[in-house]
Amino acid sequence: MERLVLDYTHCSEPECWEHNIPFEYESKEKFIFDVIEYPMLLNSLIECVYEWMLDPAYEHKIELLENIDQYIFTLDEWFEKNKKI
Repeated sequence: MERLVLDYTHCSEPECWEHNIPFEYESKEKFIFDVIEYPMLLNSLIECVYEWMLDPAYEHKIELLENIDQYIFTLDEWFEKNKKI
């Protein structure tokens, strides 16, 4: 199992939601491919992701799905991205 972090911020005026959720999965690549194949997998990490939000016909669908590889980091990658010094 690999230690991963979902690092995602979603803004919809006037609110923003920041998600930094650590979890374990077989591998970063496997998680990305699994989400592409089964988007509702994200609901197990972010409880506010609903099926209608993942529908391609939905005008404001979550860009998280389109760019999932930009929001998933290994623990080391996430640490390097966010360290202060």
